[in-house]
Amino acid sequence: MPMSSLPDYPPLFGVIAPVAIAILGVDKAGFGGGVRIIATPLIALTIPVPGAAAGHLARSVF
Repeated sequence: MPMSSLPDYPPLFGVIAPVAIAILGVDKAGFGGGVRIIATPLIALTIPVPGAAAGHLARSVF
C-alpha cells in the first residue's frame, strides 16, 4: 500500500500560510480583536476553499 503524498500547493502558500496562522494565534490569545475572520479567505487565495476552511476549523478547535 503506497503512502499518501502531501497536496501540491503553490509556493505562495508557503508565504501566506504562516501569516494566516500568526493572525489566528494572536486572535486566539485575545489580542486580535476579531481579525481571525480574514485568515480563511487569505489562505483561500492560494489553495482550494474546502482545504482552507478545513484547516481553519482544525486550528480553531485546538
